[in-house]
Amino acid sequence: MMVDITSGIVLFLQLVMIVAFIVVKRRKGIFHMMKSSVIFLLPVLFFLLTLYFVGFLDSNPDWVYLDFFGVISASISGLALKVETLFISHLFFKNALFTIAFIITYLLIVISLIGVSLVFFGASLFNMIKVRKALRHNTDILLSLDEKSFSYATRHPNMVVILIPHKGDKELIKRLYELKIPYLQGKLDLKTFRNPALRKHVNYNLIHFGKNTNLIPLIKAFKTIQDPKYHFKLHLETRLDEMELYRFEYLKERTNNPHLDIKFFTSHELGARLFVEKYPLPAMIDEAYFLPNRSLKEKLNINVFFLGFGDMNATLLPLFCQNNQLISTRPSKILSPHLVNYYLVDTNNETLHTRRLSHFINSVPKMKRDLPAPEDIGTIRSVPFDLRSSDCIKIMSDAVYRDSSFTLFIVAHGDDHQNLETALWLKNEFGDANIKIACRNKRTPIIPEGIIAFGNEAETYTHDVIVAESMNDLAASYHQRYSSLKGEHMVDKWSDLSYIDLFSNLYSAMNLRYKLNLLGYDMERDTKEGQTYETIKEEIGFKSIDQLTAEDYFKTKTQNVLAYAEKLRWNAFYIFHHFHQLRLKDIKMQDGRLIWKDLAHKKHACLTSLKGLKKLHNYVLKQDWGLTFKDIDCYRYDYMFFGTKDDNFITRLNQAGYQVVRLIKESHE
Repeated sequence: MMVDITSGIVLFLQLVMIVAFIVVKRRKGIFHMMKSSVIFLLPVLFFLLTLYFVGFLDSNPDWVYLDFFGVISASISGLALKVETLFISHLFFKNALFTIAFIITYLLIVISLIGVSLVFFGASLFNMIKVRKALRHNTDILLSLDEKSFSYATRHPNMVVILIPHKGDKELIKRLYELKIPYLQGKLDLKTFRNPALRKHVNYNLIHFGKNTNLIPLIKAFKTIQDPKYHFKLHLETRLDEMELYRFEYLKERTNNPHLDIKFFTSHELGARLFVEKYPLPAMIDEAYFLPNRSLKEKLNINVFFLGFGDMNATLLPLFCQNNQLISTRPSKILSPHLVNYYLVDTNNETLHTRRLSHFINSVPKMKRDLPAPEDIGTIRSVPFDLRSSDCIKIMSDAVYRDSSFTLFIVAHGDDHQNLETALWLKNEFGDANIKIACRNKRTPIIPEGIIAFGNEAETYTHDVIVAESMNDLAASYHQRYSSLKGEHMVDKWSDLSYIDLFSNLYSAMNLRYKLNLLGYDMERDTKEGQTYETIKEEIGFKSIDQLTAEDYFKTKTQNVLAYAEKLRWNAFYIFHHFHQLRLKDIKMQDGRLIWKDLAHKKHACLTSLKGLKKLHNYVLKQDWGLTFKDIDCYRYDYMFFGTKDDNFITRLNQAGYQVVRLIKESHE
């Protein structure tokens, strides 16, 4: 009777323990359940002691107190999974409740012992398993230990590993464990990166965040792990003003080390690129201001206010200006640039001159040249007032309420809270006018309706943006198309392009949405059906590039508007990268190729106006080089967007996973 009652009580308490196990598992997962099992060792020892004592009393009615120590010894030995049959053999399989309780007790001992093992060795064991699992496939290996890295890793589970020193900080390891981020211990050296877990012919992207870091030691260390059998690529964050220099030095090193693969990036440029690509001006401007040929009515005033001119907006201005070159049609049926008015608002005059932006734009007409200067690419006005001051508000108000005006405010002067407060004030103050507001927010998840958010770190620091670069494939295809138009077959590999040529192609791809928006279309992923090339060609009325003649280049049709906008975009890109016009005497033939750009001295003969290109063609044709107009035709590059029936903007977008769809605009009432 006593055996049955005691066994029943033990079974009830065991049931309570099992329920507790299940609750912990559901709330925190199996690993936390196993860790929690450690605290159950004491009740399990109590169960074992109780069952052994009951078995001992049942077989030894005449016991003395010293015998109790034998029961304690047997119970403690039971924690090592040893069974003392002397005390229980007469009840085992004869009393069902006792047998079940005893078996469950030993199962709980096993679980508790596993939990103890996990407490001491589990973190290392689970980390080793997660690292090996991650390294079987394409993996991002983070080389920096900062908040950007932790944030990046948590957004990409199962595809990120962090490299930490051998003698890693215990608090660091604890945090990585809590964030479920696998880590590899070692240095950026051959010993660490010949780890048996690394697979051959798998892509490993080594990423380092931190724009103020000296990158030379990292590059030297990276060179030591190069091996053709392993695919290592290094991605280094740097400052925008250093990126071109680092790229130049890297390409020099690559001539002797062809397997070296390094990419440089800056967070501000990536964030600016995402914003500019996603929100072109043609999508914001009311349809009432467009002429049938998709040029703008001359009376429209377009204003863009950069409220705050720190690193973000200073990086954004050149990209925005390049990507939004608009066109008007004069009454004389001539296309001309429709200049955007840019207002740079910042009390810090030093900030306004940091990038020499106004100098580069204003010095273009004064450059030494033989051909006409490039067309103006915009008007820039410095507003050295506090953006909350009455002087600044009056300037904004005058621009916003001028007849036939559209104004875009780009707010990036403070932290998320300050930027949002300013954006909400603008919305309340000028909400009845024809305006749009873009607000930089690094981390704030909620942005009020009607305000465009940009610069969010969760969108910028991602694998698709840093490693995959969603525009990269399109940019490479543009480079291939450009080479074929020159009659060349990818003379320069994509990975070997200079900084200027690389970003020229990237920004060409970035401009695709602008061109589509200008035509009344857009591009989307995950859309099953889109517009066909023939349908758009018939609606717009353009010719494919292989059907164009020299006479087609100077008309005012929709196709000419897009091509002229592309010419102005190209000019703006080279102006913002500090290029000047190459003098005619410096143009030459070399190894059968016409050389009219000098990257080393930042000069390009094509940095002229649309009409200036005609003079350039005439000069080259007069030389005894045996060239025809078809050999040197510069205009055709501005028409690459249209392509041919089998190779055009539709086919290239489709290959990159996009479909072309109708643009839906929010009309301003």
